[in-house]
Amino acid sequence: MDNLYSIILILLLIIVVAAVIVGFVIRWSRHQNDLNNMVIFCIKYLIESKDDQEKINAAKALGHAKDPAALLVLLDVSNDKKHENKEVRHAAIDALHEMASHYSKYNKLIKSLLIASEQNNHQLVLDLLISHFEQDNDNKYVQSAYIIAREYIKLEQYEEARTWLQKAEFRNRRFIVYIDEIDELIELCTSKLFLIGDLFFYSEKYFKALEYYSSASQDLSDEIKQHYHAYMRLACVYCKLERYNEALEANLIAIQKHQEMEQESQQLQNLLREMINAVSKNEEPSSKSRHNHKELNSLTVEIMNKLSINNTDKGDFDKLFS
Repeated sequence: MDNLYSIILILLLIIVVAAVIVGFVIRWSRHQNDLNNMVIFCIKYLIESKDDQEKINAAKALGHAKDPAALLVLLDVSNDKKHENKEVRHAAIDALHEMASHYSKYNKLIKSLLIASEQNNHQLVLDLLISHFEQDNDNKYVQSAYIIAREYIKLEQYEEARTWLQKAEFRNRRFIVYIDEIDELIELCTSKLFLIGDLFFYSEKYFKALEYYSSASQDLSDEIKQHYHAYMRLACVYCKLERYNEALEANLIAIQKHQEMEQESQQLQNLLREMINAVSKNEEPSSKSRHNHKELNSLTVEIMNKLSINNTDKGDFDKLFS
C-alpha cells in the first residue's frame, strides 16, 4: 500500500509540475505574441502614419525591441536624409543606439550600419545587410530587401535595385509593408533603365542601348511593356545594329500585340522586309538599297524621338557621359 501511495503521490506531483510548466509556456507565448504584435504595430505606424509625433513615438518604442524587423525599419528611416522632418530621422537614430545597448546579437552590426550610413558608404551598408540578413538566413525580411534596393538606387544601379524590390514584393505576402513604396520604386527603376537605354541610343552606343532595353523589359507585364513601347525601342536599336530579322520580329509584336505607332510601324515593317530580302539574295548594294538604308535610319530616329521626347534632355546626356 505504501508503494501504491508513493506512486500516486509521484504521479500527482508530475501532473502539478506539468500544469505549472504548461501555464508558464502559455503565458510566455502570450507575452511573445504581445511583443510581436507591438513590434508590428509600431513598424506600421513608423512607416504609414502621417503624424510625425506618432512616428517619433513608434521609433522610440521599437528601440526597446529585440527584433531584426524593428532594426531594419529603423535603419531605413535613419538612412532617409531627405526626410521632411529631421526629428523623425534623429528619433530613429537614437532608437538604434538604444537597441544596440541591449541587443547584444546585433550590437556591432548596428554601430557599423550607423557609421556607414552617416558616411554615405552605400556599398558597405549593402555588404552588411546582405551578409547578416540574406546569406545563410532562412528568415528573410521584406524590410531587408527593400533597404538593399534603396541603397542600389542611391548607387544608380537600377537593375539590381529592381531585382531586390521584386524580392521585397514577393516577401510582402507574409508581412505587408511598403506596398505603395515598392510599386513606386519598381516603376522608377524601370523608367530609369529605359531612359539610360535612350541616352545610349542617341550617343550611338547601340549595344549598350540594347543591353538596357533588354534588361528594362525583363519580367514586365504586357501592359507595362506597352506603356514604355519596349518592342518599338528594341526594333529601332536592332535596326541600328543591322539585325533586321530581330528588328522585324520586335516590330511585328509591337503592331500585333500593342498596336503601337501603327503608321510608323507599318513603314518600318515594309523597309525591313525589303532589307531582309536584299540580304537574302546577296545582292550588291544598289541605289535602291542605299536609299532604303538611309530611309530606315531616318525612320528609326523619328520613332525614337517620339518615344523619348518627354523623357530625355541635354542634362541627362551630360550626367551620364561626363
